[in-house]
Amino acid sequence: MIVQLTQLEQPEISVCEAIEVSEIEWDEEDVTIAEAIQIKVNITKGDVQVRVEGLIDAKLNANCSRCFEEVKIEKEIIFKADYVTRENFSKELELELKKEDLDVSIFDGENLDLAEVVREQILLSLPTQILCRDDCKGLCGICWANLNKQSCNCHQSELQMRWIQLKSLN
Repeated sequence: MIVQLTQLEQPEISVCEAIEVSEIEWDEEDVTIAEAIQIKVNITKGDVQVRVEGLIDAKLNANCSRCFEEVKIEKEIIFKADYVTRENFSKELELELKKEDLDVSIFDGENLDLAEVVREQILLSLPTQILCRDDCKGLCGICWANLNKQSCNCHQSELQMRWIQLKSLN
């Protein structure tokens, strides 16, 4: 969803839309978007910068990092993002950067792609390791049984044999 900033008659607009899955360039293999993403954002156009802030409601599917069971993720993301044109960003680089300056993204000055804003915010909100539950036991290293659903007859000593050579390095 493209917002043409040059066409705005007011310095601030509100957008309440659904962004379809097909509109988002999503190339993540581990996480998929389950349905259209709902957004409610305010876009404020300043002299040099554009601020986008609001709420993203996303439903995602992923696999647990330990047991590979499907995990349904519901994300409600409150965010704020600032955008400047490349020319204005270059001017600001001549100054000493503050921590808040690192949160600025660059755009072409005319069009703001809200689908890209949404994609970035979803990716930033995801944990590095997705788990089905905090105490997930994962899979057995020998027979690959899901230890959350069943115990296996594999002996831990068989698993420990793999590491015996490393113990001799101490």
